[in-house]
Amino acid sequence: EEAIENLDRDALILASSDFIHYGVAYGYTPISGDFSEVLEWMRKVDGETIDRIRELDLDGFYEVLDEYDSTTCGYGAIATVMRVVKDLNATVELLKYATSAETTGRKETSQIVGYSSILFRKRGGED
Repeated sequence: EEAIENLDRDALILASSDFIHYGVAYGYTPISGDFSEVLEWMRKVDGETIDRIRELDLDGFYEVLDEYDSTTCGYGAIATVMRVVKDLNATVELLKYATSAETTGRKETSQIVGYSSILFRKRGGED
C-alpha cells in the first residue's frame, strides 16, 4: 500500500483465481439437480462472493466462502487485493462473470468452473 501510494503513476496489482469448481470431477456437489439448477446455484454463490468483493467486505467474503464450503481456489490472493485496494480507496468494477459451461457450450454438470474479471482502480496522482 505504501509503495503504491508513493508512486506518481498507475500501478497494477494482479490476482488470479477461479470461483466455484462444481462437479464430481472436483469432488464438490453440494446440491443436486439438472444443469440449469446447478448453474443457477453457482451464479448465486459466485454472485454473493463477487458482491462481497465489490463491497470490499473482507469479513463478508470469508463468511460466504465458509457458508458454502466454497471451492474458490485463490481466495487468499483475492483477499490480499481487497485489503490493499480498500486502504487505497480504489473503485471496484465487475467486468464479466461466466462459467465454463457457458463459454464452452457443455451442458453437463460433471465439471463447471465460475470465472470473473473484476477491476480495482486507483490512478496515480489523481483519482
